[in-house]
Amino acid sequence: DLNGHIDLDFSGAELADIITKLDRTKTAAGSYFLKLVYRNNALMIYSLTRDYFLMILTDNNILEGKLKFYLDLYRDQLISLL
Repeated sequence: DLNGHIDLDFSGAELADIITKLDRTKTAAGSYFLKLVYRNNALMIYSLTRDYFLMILTDNNILEGKLKFYLDLYRDQLISLL
């Protein structure tokens, strides 16, 4: 909206549509990392398995390479928590 807030209901519906489209493309081994930027915010989607993904909402100043490094490092532990 005009105040810079993210409409989570609308964004969630749009995100579900994007994920469905990604699933239809049968991405390599079901893995993907997607970053959506809106003003000073970033929504990152990191696939864990073919059925689960992790969503991270942060400001746009995050060190994306460092985040990906730790997500890859702890991927198996995250999956074991599912």
